[in-house]
Amino acid sequence: MKITKLVRILLIVLSGLASGCASQAILNDRQPTDEPVTNSTPEAKIDDFEARLKSVQTGNFEYVYVFRRKDGEPFSSDDKRLFRETTVNVNQRQLTADDRALIIGSNYPFPPESLELLKNEFKFEDYSPKKEEPKKEQNSNLKEAPKKDRNSNVNR
Repeated sequence: MKITKLVRILLIVLSGLASGCASQAILNDRQPTDEPVTNSTPEAKIDDFEARLKSVQTGNFEYVYVFRRKDGEPFSSDDKRLFRETTVNVNQRQLTADDRALIIGSNYPFPPESLELLKNEFKFEDYSPKKEEPKKEQNSNLKEAPKKDRNSNVNR
């Protein structure tokens, strides 16, 4: 019995070695490639602004505003300080990597004077979700009676 176990183990080891070793002819046959292997499906790149805007929009904020400098330049340290001071109660601020757009998400309305100040100083875009108007509820059990014409005869 010990011999059969030894033979089985030896066969397993030999078959493992045989399957793990490749033929030298096969290894030498492979030609090197000049071009690096690339993925055939290029990934669609989302720019930084779109990615950050989407991040704020998925936060389900009632107010989503974007501010940019009117001259198109990056925000200065004074600009950033002004936003910190006038947007104290906002939930999220996202500044793009190039410092040219500030995206603000909030569940609280801006004080009107703060919003007007920022609108006067910067380009303003409102990306807030559209609010649905409340639908008038109609009681389906109550139906309007048809209006009768005064000139019509009831017994026709």
